[in-house]
Amino acid sequence: MRPIVASLLVLSLVSRAAPAFARDDGPRGVASVQGSLTLSDGTQLTHTLVHPGAADAKGPWPVILVRTPYGRGGAADAARALVERGAAILVQDVRGRGGSQGSFEPFRNEAKDGGETFDWVVAQPWCDGRVATYGMSYLGITQWQLAPHAGPRLSAMVNQFSSADVYRDVVHFGGVQGLAISLSWLLLSANRGMTVKFDHLPLIEADDASSGDLPTWDDWCRHPLLDDYWRPLDYGPHYPEVQCAALLEAGWYDLFLPGQIDDYVKLSKRDGPPERRFVRLIVGPWDHGGFNAAGRPDLGPDAYAAPLEEEAQFLDRFFFGRANGYEQRAGVRAFFLGENAWRELDAWPPTAARALPLYLHSLGGAAAKPAGDGLLIEGKSPPRDEPADAVTFDPADPCPSYAKSLWTPLALLDDQARIARRPDVAVYATQKLPQAVTIAGPIELELWFTSDAPDGDFAAKLVDVAPDGSCEWRSEGIQRARTRESPSREVLVTPGEPTRLTVRMGHVACTFAAGHRIGLHVSGANFPRFSRNLHGAEPSALAKSGRPAHVRLLHDLSHVSKLTLWRIETASPAPAPTPAPAEKK
Repeated sequence: MRPIVASLLVLSLVSRAAPAFARDDGPRGVASVQGSLTLSDGTQLTHTLVHPGAADAKGPWPVILVRTPYGRGGAADAARALVERGAAILVQDVRGRGGSQGSFEPFRNEAKDGGETFDWVVAQPWCDGRVATYGMSYLGITQWQLAPHAGPRLSAMVNQFSSADVYRDVVHFGGVQGLAISLSWLLLSANRGMTVKFDHLPLIEADDASSGDLPTWDDWCRHPLLDDYWRPLDYGPHYPEVQCAALLEAGWYDLFLPGQIDDYVKLSKRDGPPERRFVRLIVGPWDHGGFNAAGRPDLGPDAYAAPLEEEAQFLDRFFFGRANGYEQRAGVRAFFLGENAWRELDAWPPTAARALPLYLHSLGGAAAKPAGDGLLIEGKSPPRDEPADAVTFDPADPCPSYAKSLWTPLALLDDQARIARRPDVAVYATQKLPQAVTIAGPIELELWFTSDAPDGDFAAKLVDVAPDGSCEWRSEGIQRARTRESPSREVLVTPGEPTRLTVRMGHVACTFAAGHRIGLHVSGANFPRFSRNLHGAEPSALAKSGRPAHVRLLHDLSHVSKLTLWRIETASPAPAPTPAPAEKK
């Protein structure tokens, strides 16, 4: 896993080629200057300023601000092509990282420190007043955190593989604490290596069992709800305060995908001139390892191309102020899985899309092995009472996650049919499709159940079932029962009482070919991507032992369970991306 993790941590400016901006004149020299600023609390943050001309050049220049916890080394070489076109790049080590003073507490200081850094940059004589932000993953979160403070003074953001909502879409998902990536990332950030004890109980001590205490992990375990600990990071009230143009780049296989598409939907509701409301979303068959890594499936020549030309056009229009008509490209460019083609969409979900309800049916054998009787039937709820599907969720043997590696799963996805053969997975599927079905939009599962336990998790997965029975992963989600009504409060399950919850299963754009089936897998865990539910009243992060939960999935006249997709009848493929111009020597 080390090479994969290392690729995640590389500064995004270093890990990819630079956009090809239009030149104002001939090539410029490039200089790199080390410096620092002192925050209002006395903490000193270090940075590297890479700018056009000689070391003593004064500017002013438009400035691209990058804030990173991964070290600013190498930024000068990576930024050269950008700087030669007239921009200065300021790469700053966040608090407690690299050469910066203070203690690193993930996410918690980025709004204040980022805001003060932004104000300092704008006030410098070498800044001409135009500032943009750029970066992926944590570097994207630092952009979101400073954007409300900057308001209309921020010209543009290029935000890749990230999400604004730290509680709902970075640390927790459906009220379930992330495990494999969260704990591994914290260990790496603390230079503790990669020996991770995912199965240790209690979960709050998994860090100690792995390599030593991590206060942040303890805090995350002690605060499973959206409470006062998380509320300063709750981004819901702040989307209207983001008043810059935004280019969002996401991947169907990236852990931050659901949050990033939600970010796009919220930003697309803003009013005002293009400079304040423009947002463009590009979603490709990418994961958190980046755009073009080795060993990925062959999905066609354009599948893994980084959107460099679009970045160039976006920044030329909204950062450099060069009229090029890019503001007319608002909307979504998405790579449709299953047909391996790019399409242009006017919104998310597309305005031409219509809800496609698929109702769960069975004669009580959806979890039966080797072959169950679970069905998904379009637009037809149960005409009569049907027996429930009984399944046991045992935290001692949790349903495993979909991939061999959770950092860059694209090249390492398992055949989901293997997981579906487990007795703790209920399987539902349509009949073989008489013609292709194309979907694009959010995915939700409305599920009724009873349980003999006061809590439980419900993990749902959308799959493409081929004629040979193999299942290709398309999307997934999870929801903890005790937070089914609100992420801010707990409502335990009354044993034996029918209970409803909704599983947000992310988003997808894909085509199911004729002869294939649309499949749904429902289980009680997705481990170790997410932490396990131990099925007690005590919070699972603090419990030292668990118990099986005996669950009945309901689909009858009084308890209608359904999967909702968004179907589009037609869509025009997007033109292939224009290659970035070759560098001038």
